[in-house]
Amino acid sequence: MANMQKLYQTEPLFFKLASITLFSKIGDRLFYTALLSSATLLTTHSDLAVIIISLSETLPLLLGFILGSLADQCLNKLKALSQTSLLRCFFYLVISLLAGYSTTFTFILMIAWLNFCSDLLGNYASALTTPFTKILVSAEQMQQAQSFLSMGTQLFNVLATFLGSFLLIFISQSHLALINALIFL
Repeated sequence: MANMQKLYQTEPLFFKLASITLFSKIGDRLFYTALLSSATLLTTHSDLAVIIISLSETLPLLLGFILGSLADQCLNKLKALSQTSLLRCFFYLVISLLAGYSTTFTFILMIAWLNFCSDLLGNYASALTTPFTKILVSAEQMQQAQSFLSMGTQLFNVLATFLGSFLLIFISQSHLALINALIFL
């Protein structure tokens, strides 16, 4: 813990960047939980819907090495980061509108596709931030910075999954998508 406090004091810009990145991961996890919940409620093809949603979350992770290579080639990383966030906001605004209709298998397919595209952009954005971490953090602090990012990602995933499940008791899937859009904005 003392190492993290020292890292925070010596590398405040890194913590700002890391906080933004971790905050956007909340939105991903919040909606994933809601989408899985909707898929299980389908009267037909619910098993297939769950598989499709799981693929929409997993494939972007598996394509990470390609996205990392593309991010390395990007010349204006800050502009690309802004554009990916705005696109992801747009995707979830569309999802929010779609979620107002009855849940059907076709609906799940459309939302899974938008979620897949959003997650691709999210992984691309994460790859875009990697060079900034190398610039913002001294070589001596890099191990602690990577440890913070790893621990923070896991902690945020668990908390956001729980929060998403809890929020579904009180608000609709459409509202969760809107919250996700606002997070990306």
